[in-house]
Amino acid sequence: MTNNKKRFYFITDDLMFKMNLEKNLEVLIILAKKYIKDLKDWNYNDEIRLLPTENNNGISIKSSTYDLKFKALDKSFDFEMQGEKRSYNLEDRFLKYYGDLIVRAYPKGDSYNHDTIYNLWILNFKLYEDELAIHTFKLKDEDGNVLNDSGSITVVEIEKFKNMNYNVDIWDKLFMANEIKELDSLKGADDLMDKVIKTCHDINDDNEMWRLLDEDHARRNIGAEREAIIEKAQKEGLEKGMAEGLEKGMAKGIEQGMAKGIEQGMAKGIEQGIAQGEKNKSIEIAKKLKSSGIPIEVIEESTGLSKQEIEQL
Repeated sequence: MTNNKKRFYFITDDLMFKMNLEKNLEVLIILAKKYIKDLKDWNYNDEIRLLPTENNNGISIKSSTYDLKFKALDKSFDFEMQGEKRSYNLEDRFLKYYGDLIVRAYPKGDSYNHDTIYNLWILNFKLYEDELAIHTFKLKDEDGNVLNDSGSITVVEIEKFKNMNYNVDIWDKLFMANEIKELDSLKGADDLMDKVIKTCHDINDDNEMWRLLDEDHARRNIGAEREAIIEKAQKEGLEKGMAEGLEKGMAKGIEQGMAKGIEQGMAKGIEQGIAQGEKNKSIEIAKKLKSSGIPIEVIEESTGLSKQEIEQL
């Protein structure tokens, strides 16, 4: 009986997913047929072979601890459980893993024949804003023509299984279960499901296995916290840089504006000073002409002053 006093790890935990399904490989075919669009009618009940961490050319490929890479006839698969949302761009990771499968699939020599490649991601969170629980991605051109029948990347969002329009079955419910009673309620529905549930309990009850799960969970939490700290620092650094840049830009702008204002002010002042000086000179001349008895009309023409200005002198 599982010890309920300690944390219970469900199939949506990244490492539990790998540990459990490595003991129940038949489930991989069920999930492939269930979630991968091209394989709905796939009739396969033969051997499943887990793949090594090197491709056929001996090139080492960096693999996640949680990958389940396997081969069935002429098809190669990479199944990944993503239990928690991280700060990195998950879609970039989709492409990286799919690319790794392509590199692995090509044989030695000049042959371009390779396995059909399927990358399945099961996410325990919502990634896309639409209501679709399953997204299938293929290499296509702008008109929707598929480049070749090379397989696909399939993304399953468990959170969307709760949508009333989605008809869930026992395998969907396996991933939806986040309480022991929900997990155990699936017993008796299918022999293979019973094996998966038993394996889940057995791993949680095994002290060494549970310790590995718990250490891995703690390590991933530390990694997530580190990513969050880095992301926060980058954001704060960007904001600070923008604020400092804005401040310096404003100061520079004010400085340049003042210089421009002074320059324009001086020019205007000089212009006005010259004009005023010329007018003062005209007034002095008009005074002398007027005191000499020169007619106002002649003084107007000579100085440019108005009749009213001359009469006030």
